[in-house]
Amino acid sequence: MDSNSFVHGGIKDENFLDFSISVNPIKIDWIDNVIRKEDIFRYTYVDWIEDKFQKIFGESVIVAGATEAFHIIGYHILNDACVIIPRPNYSEYFKVAQFSAKEIKTPWYFVNKTLDLNVIDHEIKLASKKFKKIVLILGNPNNPTGIYKDLEEFFKLNQNIEIVLDEAFIDFVENPKDYENFDNVLLIRTFTKFFGIPGIRVGYVKTKKYQKIFKKYRMSWAIGGMGYTFLNTLLKNIKTVNSFKDRSISFIKEQKEKFKDFIYTKSDTNYFLVDVSDIDNFLNFCHGRKIHVRDARNFGLNLVRIGLKDEKSNEKLLNTLRKWRG
Repeated sequence: MDSNSFVHGGIKDENFLDFSISVNPIKIDWIDNVIRKEDIFRYTYVDWIEDKFQKIFGESVIVAGATEAFHIIGYHILNDACVIIPRPNYSEYFKVAQFSAKEIKTPWYFVNKTLDLNVIDHEIKLASKKFKKIVLILGNPNNPTGIYKDLEEFFKLNQNIEIVLDEAFIDFVENPKDYENFDNVLLIRTFTKFFGIPGIRVGYVKTKKYQKIFKKYRMSWAIGGMGYTFLNTLLKNIKTVNSFKDRSISFIKEQKEKFKDFIYTKSDTNYFLVDVSDIDNFLNFCHGRKIHVRDARNFGLNLVRIGLKDEKSNEKLLNTLRKWRG
């Protein structure tokens, strides 16, 4: 992938219904308090809140979202490694791999509308003949397909490599697996997607092996006043999160059911792929109706990706899809 492929969702025109981003359309009750109480008149060092954070989220390092985590990984962990990034996947992985990797392998593993882990196993075997250091970068659930995989057996068979596991959308998954017991797995999680707050950059990593690297190279106040206030408010209201998660998953399942005739492959999260045949004309068709969806061609897919919104907005998109198909 070249540098021109590193694009993301979002549209500048606020008058559009933006289905290109994949964040929770439901807002937790206390989120408005974060906006009202944003602490912007002092430095807010992440160290000040980390002990309190770890009492709930376990041994971890707070970072300014997955982006800061991946930049640290790109510069300080992928050095001289053969980096395997199975496609399709989040474009930022490919970008940061270029910072210091010795070689980048990008096998295609979306086969017959599912993710084939055998493709990755084959690539690991080939790489192990040539490289001492191998790093696999995975998103689970996968972006853009929304597919969630049980990776337990796969991880057991691949404990001789380093694995970076991006779980940005894990809170949308019912009964996800916990992989913290694998010492070679570096977990990345973010609050942006689940809490529907793309303007707040805050997340965390869980890793024993590389914990010191993240603490050394993260920016001390990168999460900013709003990120700091968000974490404080989250920790004070942590008992409300499970019921909010149940409500969010229930709503998303209900809304996805309405789109079942359009969904290209089963998604386990809040976004899904749609085959519209003629993407350019479909995008124009949507824009004429003040609707924006994600062009998935930069993922290598001749499809579009749709992130669900509120019920009224979803209904408008559904009617647009019906009109498009005729």
